[in-house]
Amino acid sequence: MILRQRLLAKIKNMQQSIALGLLFLILLAAAMLNTLQRTILFQDPKAFGTWIENIKLVWNAPTPTLPEGRPILELSYDNFVDLVEKRRVSRALIPFSRGNAQVVLTDGRRAYVELINDKKLLDILSEHDVDFSVRPK
Repeated sequence: MILRQRLLAKIKNMQQSIALGLLFLILLAAAMLNTLQRTILFQDPKAFGTWIENIKLVWNAPTPTLPEGRPILELSYDNFVDLVEKRRVSRALIPFSRGNAQVVLTDGRRAYVELINDKKLLDILSEHDVDFSVRPK
């Protein structure tokens, strides 16, 4: 049962990634069409160069970071449980209902993980000395 839930969580994450990728491609195509239209209709040769510069800015945008400059990690549920079992998680803030748990790793990095309905999670956290609290509704 737990394996099925983990598999469903992975599939959901993959679907979200595919949806975001498709959205990016749609926006990219719209920007290209707009640029092409400006170039042809208004004889604006700089429009294409501007579009390329904008793509470079988006592509080279920094990763979201915390104030101390460390990147925020996104963990799959399986990776989260593996890190707990390896005693690499020091704290976790778990939502009362389904959602993303906020996690602090032993090296100070912060992460979040989308939780699945796993009745053993609190026991696993307790067994591996993770300081956790459940966020109210």
